[in-house]
Amino acid sequence: MMVGRMIARGRDAHGESGEIDLRDQRALVDHRAGSRRHRRSPLATGLSRRLSRFNNKCHGSFLFMLDPLPLSQQDGAMKVESDTPLFTGKPAKARREGGGGPGRPSRAQTEARNRELLDHALDLFLERGFAGTTIEAIIDDLGMARRTVYARYGDKITLFKAALQRAIDDWVVPEEQLRAAETDDFPETMLGVARLMVGHATSASGMRLTRIAHAEVIRMPEIGTYLSERTERRAMAYLVALFRRRLALANPEDAAKAFMLLVVDGAFQARVWHGSDDAEIERQIAYRTKLFLNGVS
Repeated sequence: MMVGRMIARGRDAHGESGEIDLRDQRALVDHRAGSRRHRRSPLATGLSRRLSRFNNKCHGSFLFMLDPLPLSQQDGAMKVESDTPLFTGKPAKARREGGGGPGRPSRAQTEARNRELLDHALDLFLERGFAGTTIEAIIDDLGMARRTVYARYGDKITLFKAALQRAIDDWVVPEEQLRAAETDDFPETMLGVARLMVGHATSASGMRLTRIAHAEVIRMPEIGTYLSERTERRAMAYLVALFRRRLALANPEDAAKAFMLLVVDGAFQARVWHGSDDAEIERQIAYRTKLFLNGVS
């Protein structure tokens, strides 16, 4: 197959050259043959004007020739035509970074989204109360699909308990942190333990959790049971074990209860009921811990 064009070249009396593509002239001839039956098209009109200007400018003998494209260009043209199709198939969706596939969130992304849901739910429950909060209000603020929330939790009370449970679990002081505060100096150990426990109890999340639990514990007693098991009982178990390891006490359980009431609950009440600032809370912790140590020594 030869890719080329048919041209006519000539030179006028003034020595100026010109050329015209014979395919244009053939189109004009074809048009004139049918002009009796059809009106002249704009394309044929334009071609006629070009041919007239060419004939007025050039005269004499013309050289008719085939002016093909170089073989290298012909091969390139054919190659482009065969190797670059217009339609190459449906575009593939880009894989999400860290995702399990196109449009499918990873487990980490799903868990992060669930934590966002539980945090926001807890904020609304605190702001509006359990009765004044709806699942629709929670998910509308987050732009989350209703079917996703209902498939995971089913109803409002289950969502509330899930949000509260996660907040309690995050709020509890890990035993590893308490053990890390232990030193060879027992009074210093008890002061470090007291600071950790009071710090968690009086933190923003701790205060929020306490208000929600106290507001709904009458309606749902199981909340109080879970809160007690995850906080007070764990703290008590750690203190009993500590006193057994470091002090020769006949009843370490009573000593643990006294520490919780005198130091932790006392400093917490100073924050809640009296609005004590951080400096006053620190003074209360030091003073109450010293009273406790004097009582058990």
